[in-house]
Amino acid sequence: AWIVVLFQTPIMSYLADFQKITLVSVGLFLLGFGLWMLNIAYSYDIAILACIIMTIGEIMFFSTAQLINYEQGAHHKKGQSIGRFRMVLASSRIVGPIF
Repeated sequence: AWIVVLFQTPIMSYLADFQKITLVSVGLFLLGFGLWMLNIAYSYDIAILACIIMTIGEIMFFSTAQLINYEQGAHHKKGQSIGRFRMVLASSRIVGPIF
Protein backbone atom coordinates (compact mmCIF):
# COMPACT_ATOMS: atom_id res chain seq x y z
CA ALA A 1 0.00 0.00 0.00
CA TRP A 2 2.84 2.38 0.77
CA ILE A 3 4.33 1.93 -2.68
CA VAL A 4 1.04 3.02 -4.25
CA VAL A 5 0.62 5.98 -1.89
CA LEU A 6 4.18 7.24 -2.34
CA PHE A 7 4.97 6.39 -5.96
CA GLN A 8 1.77 6.27 -8.05
CA THR A 9 1.79 9.97 -8.92
CA PRO A 10 5.53 10.19 -9.73
CA ILE A 11 5.47 6.97 -11.78
CA MET A 12 2.43 7.98 -13.80
CA SER A 13 3.74 11.53 -14.28
CA TYR A 14 6.98 10.11 -15.65
CA LEU A 15 5.10 7.72 -17.97
CA ALA A 16 2.49 10.27 -19.14
CA ASP A 17 4.13 10.71 -22.55
CA PHE A 18 3.99 6.99 -23.43
CA GLN A 19 1.14 5.48 -25.43
CA LYS A 20 -1.72 4.35 -23.20
CA ILE A 21 -2.06 0.92 -24.80
CA THR A 22 1.66 0.31 -24.22
CA LEU A 23 1.29 1.25 -20.55
CA VAL A 24 -1.68 -1.10 -20.14
CA SER A 25 0.23 -3.93 -21.85
CA VAL A 26 3.41 -3.46 -19.82
CA GLY A 27 1.36 -3.13 -16.63
CA LEU A 28 -0.44 -6.43 -17.32
CA PHE A 29 2.88 -8.11 -18.11
CA LEU A 30 4.40 -6.89 -14.84
CA LEU A 31 1.33 -8.06 -12.90
CA GLY A 32 1.55 -11.52 -14.46
CA PHE A 33 5.32 -11.72 -14.09
CA GLY A 34 5.11 -10.74 -10.43
CA LEU A 35 2.48 -13.42 -9.78
CA TRP A 36 4.64 -15.98 -11.56
CA MET A 37 7.64 -14.93 -9.45
CA LEU A 38 5.58 -15.49 -6.29
CA ASN A 39 4.90 -19.01 -7.49
CA ILE A 40 8.62 -19.83 -7.69
CA ALA A 41 9.89 -17.64 -4.83
CA TYR A 42 12.26 -19.62 -2.65
CA SER A 43 13.25 -16.77 -0.35
CA TYR A 44 11.68 -13.83 1.38
CA ASP A 45 13.70 -11.37 -0.74
CA ILE A 46 12.33 -12.77 -4.01
CA ALA A 47 8.79 -12.64 -2.64
CA ILE A 48 9.25 -8.96 -1.72
CA LEU A 49 10.69 -8.23 -5.19
CA ALA A 50 7.72 -10.01 -6.79
CA CYS A 51 5.31 -7.88 -4.75
CA ILE A 52 7.10 -4.70 -5.82
CA ILE A 53 6.96 -5.74 -9.49
CA MET A 54 3.27 -6.61 -9.17
CA THR A 55 2.52 -3.27 -7.52
CA ILE A 56 4.27 -1.29 -10.24
CA GLY A 57 2.31 -3.27 -12.82
CA GLU A 58 -0.90 -2.60 -10.93
CA ILE A 59 -0.16 1.13 -10.81
CA MET A 60 0.50 1.21 -14.55
CA PHE A 61 -2.44 -0.98 -15.57
CA PHE A 62 -5.30 0.25 -13.39
CA SER A 63 -4.49 3.96 -13.66
CA THR A 64 -4.24 3.82 -17.44
CA ALA A 65 -7.14 1.42 -18.01
CA GLN A 66 -9.44 3.63 -15.97
CA LEU A 67 -8.29 6.70 -17.92
CA ILE A 68 -8.91 4.95 -21.25
CA ASN A 69 -12.34 3.88 -20.05
CA TYR A 70 -13.18 7.43 -18.97
CA GLU A 71 -12.00 8.98 -22.22
CA GLN A 72 -13.91 6.48 -24.37
CA GLY A 73 -17.18 6.89 -22.46
CA ALA A 74 -20.02 8.98 -23.81
CA HIS A 75 -19.72 12.65 -22.84
CA HIS A 76 -22.80 12.65 -20.64
CA LYS A 77 -22.19 9.13 -19.19
CA LYS A 78 -18.55 9.21 -18.08
CA GLY A 79 -19.40 8.32 -14.48
CA GLN A 80 -21.54 5.43 -15.65
CA SER A 81 -18.68 4.01 -17.74
CA ILE A 82 -16.31 4.18 -14.76
CA GLY A 83 -18.97 2.52 -12.59
CA ARG A 84 -19.29 -0.34 -15.05
CA PHE A 85 -15.52 -0.71 -15.20
CA ARG A 86 -15.32 -0.97 -11.42
CA MET A 87 -18.32 -3.34 -11.31
CA VAL A 88 -16.62 -5.74 -13.74
CA LEU A 89 -13.42 -5.59 -11.69
CA ALA A 90 -15.28 -6.25 -8.41
CA SER A 91 -17.30 -9.07 -9.99
CA SER A 92 -14.15 -10.76 -11.25
CA ARG A 93 -12.78 -10.84 -7.70
CA ILE A 94 -15.86 -12.77 -6.61
CA VAL A 95 -16.46 -15.01 -9.63
CA GLY A 96 -12.79 -15.86 -10.29
CA PRO A 97 -12.12 -17.68 -7.02
CA ILE A 98 -15.43 -19.57 -7.32
CA PHE A 99 -14.24 -21.09 -10.58
